[in-house]
Amino acid sequence: MPAPVAATDRRDPRLLSVLFWIGVALAPVAALILLVADGNGPLRFAAVLAILAVVLIGLSIALRADGDGGHGEAEELRDEIDQLRRELRGEIVAAAQRGNQALDVSQRAQEQVGALRRRLDAAAAGIAADPEPPVVQPAGTQPAGAGRARVAPAETYADAGP
Repeated sequence: MPAPVAATDRRDPRLLSVLFWIGVALAPVAALILLVADGNGPLRFAAVLAILAVVLIGLSIALRADGDGGHGEAEELRDEIDQLRRELRGEIVAAAQRGNQALDVSQRAQEQVGALRRRLDAAAAGIAADPEPPVVQPAGTQPAGAGRARVAPAETYADAGP
């Protein structure tokens, strides 16, 4: 025994097309009758024709089968939204990682600035505590003592070659 045919499969696209075009044809006829009617009877007839045209056009559009009823388009839209959601999550994670890396870099820079500040403070305290002015010797003639840096004699502009 054959399987029962679904209600959407019974709709003949040609019948729906015929209903649509009958409604489209009746609409201007009803408009013409409304324009030339001078009595109560023709006005009622034109109103009925106009209503019938609207009903036929609406019925043909409402019963039209759009492939699988639009479920395929909705599924495609859901898939696209899911894909966009995954891409957006990936972008957010990447941006968070870049932000964390930038934060780490800034923290390291801040630590380096703090270390330099401590070294400068220590050097300033060492200079303030030393009553004698430092004697600059050529490099290699006197070993550097505790808290002192070995400073090489500076080249003059004329000594530095091109």
